[in-house]
Amino acid sequence: MIVSGKNIVVTGAASGIGKHVVTLLLQQGAKVLAVDKADLLLNTHPNLFILQADISTSAAIDDLFTHAVDTLGGIDVFIANAGFAYYEKLEQPDWQRMEAIYKVNVLSPIYSLKKLVQLNGDKPCSFVAVSSAMAYLGVPGYAQYAGTKGRYTVLWRPTVTSTTTAYTLWWCTPLPLKPTSLIRQVITFPLHGLRKNHKRLPRQWLMG
Repeated sequence: MIVSGKNIVVTGAASGIGKHVVTLLLQQGAKVLAVDKADLLLNTHPNLFILQADISTSAAIDDLFTHAVDTLGGIDVFIANAGFAYYEKLEQPDWQRMEAIYKVNVLSPIYSLKKLVQLNGDKPCSFVAVSSAMAYLGVPGYAQYAGTKGRYTVLWRPTVTSTTTAYTLWWCTPLPLKPTSLIRQVITFPLHGLRKNHKRLPRQWLMG
């Protein structure tokens, strides 16, 4: 994906993958709106804009899109990186905890995708969904988190055929091969046809 000159939104940008991605995007010439509910301690950059927001509600996401249009002039790429995990036992029922994780990990990205398509109309755009290897590893104590991240395996493929809008879905799954290494493989489903194009991110994106 060529990002130079693109207007890009990154959620969950205060730390981890999100913070690293923001740095790389700026290095490659993108204009970035970094979003997180925590304070974003990022280096100042003329192409960096910061928004502190909790994107677990539709109202907050609506405000995010309004802010992005006002500051960036539009959104070419939306990177839905925000998410969190619980470690818990099955015999600990808590509806509010379940609702909270599904709002951020599931509803927020889906709603953001719909907003992006609505915003751009016939203009080509891209939506990047950051999944997790936890969706496949079956680690005890993280079943609920794995379930929220596993949505990508069943959501994006039918979604790409449900509209005629010219957007591309990028599905990023971090796969830990060793403690200090993180490899993300991007699978993009073209709008016309369901043939998978397997691509790897640039080498500098493979850092843990």
